[in-house]
Amino acid sequence: MSIQEMMNKDLNTKNKFLFGVYLLTMLLGLLNAIGSGDQATIILFGIELFIVVLLYVVVIHFLKKSYVYPYASVFIVAAFSVYSIATAGGNMNITLIAFFTLVFSVVPLNRKVFGFGASLGLFVLIFNKFNAQADSLEILTSTFQYAILVYLLMCVLLSVVIILNTKNTKIVYELLTQAENQANEKEAEKNLLKNNIDAIINHLVNSNDLIQSNLQSQSEMVNAIQEVASGTEVQIKEVNEIKSQSTKTLEKMIELGSLSSVLLEKSNESTSLLNSGEEKMNFLVDNTQGLQAVIHGLQKNFDVLSHKIEETNSFANDIRQITEQTNLLALNASIEAARAGEAGKGFSVVAGEIRKLAEHTNTITEKISSNLLEVNQSNKLALQSMNESGEKINHNLQSTDSVSKVFFSLATNIKQLANELSKLDKLSNVVTDGSHSVDRATNELASVIDEASASLEELSATVETLNLDNEKIAKNMASTVEKAELLQSKQD
Repeated sequence: MSIQEMMNKDLNTKNKFLFGVYLLTMLLGLLNAIGSGDQATIILFGIELFIVVLLYVVVIHFLKKSYVYPYASVFIVAAFSVYSIATAGGNMNITLIAFFTLVFSVVPLNRKVFGFGASLGLFVLIFNKFNAQADSLEILTSTFQYAILVYLLMCVLLSVVIILNTKNTKIVYELLTQAENQANEKEAEKNLLKNNIDAIINHLVNSNDLIQSNLQSQSEMVNAIQEVASGTEVQIKEVNEIKSQSTKTLEKMIELGSLSSVLLEKSNESTSLLNSGEEKMNFLVDNTQGLQAVIHGLQKNFDVLSHKIEETNSFANDIRQITEQTNLLALNASIEAARAGEAGKGFSVVAGEIRKLAEHTNTITEKISSNLLEVNQSNKLALQSMNESGEKINHNLQSTDSVSKVFFSLATNIKQLANELSKLDKLSNVVTDGSHSVDRATNELASVIDEASASLEELSATVETLNLDNEKIAKNMASTVEKAELLQSKQD
């Protein structure tokens, strides 16, 4: 309840008390008049009683002017006293009513109302003395001075009471005002505290939601890392398989180099036999037959070489596909590292190194493919030359008459064969060196993938640890939210 509401309530209480006292006085006066049988007095008190009730109803309930009612009540008391003096003359009863007016005006404990009532009472007292009835003139004259003195003393005494009450009331109102201000301040502090608690709870709830979302994202990250680690294991197996095939290819190329050296040596021997002359023609025929067998075997070896070259082309294609898969893996790893944020920086570096290695491997593969294409073309030429030599040897065997011509042609072809075999030997060395490079690159790729797999395992362990820490933080946040909500409920 505010101070103004308390003041209004106090004023209404005083008005009710005034109305009750006035009503009781009028009823007692009316009963006294009825007992004495004075008809005029009965009518006067009846009218006054009606006016008192009507005034209270109109002023208090209809006009809602509570502050006017004390003035109106005091004025009615004095007005009926003056009317009684004017119609019936003054007497001692009016003197008592004048003192009643004075005391009646004290009830509101308001200096203005009291001053208004004291002035009207003094006027009634003086008007009563100068308009006294004949039988009351002597007593009113003899007691007038004392009545005035007592009246003034009562005015002073009642004024002191009103002043003291006013001061006390002022002090009480000041205390109430301070209490109300303090209550308002406390209410404002309470509202501020409540708003702060609400804001803290909202922040805690939002933080808890973010932590839960982060926890879920980290769980998904762990699953993604595990999937990448599984894919890395598969890649390690594939790289090991490539390494094995590359080693086999290297062995075949070394074997091919040895075979080309043997063929070159045989070609040189054939050249020296050609220089031996005609006396060894028969021996040459026999050797030619042997050479036919050798060439037949050489054709088989070249067929094997062609097959191996095709397999090597297939391996180069496989290496190219693996390089593309490695590039795709590096791209996926970069994407996952970007999603991981700060935690994926190390893995992003590894992904970049894998991408560089894949590009380097792709370059080497292109070189191998180019070299294999040249070897394949040379092989076709060699096969063609060998086929021609075989045909000439068969023709030499069938046509002994043209041995000299065939001998000369054979010498030429053997020289060409020697040149081609020399080229083949060089190409074999080049391919062997390339195979060594592929083998080294494959070993390096396997090492890089092993390191990447180890880094993935470390990253997975780190994320797992971070996940556990976030779970603890989430539990602490949930507990904090519960305590804050409990504090909020107590505030409410």
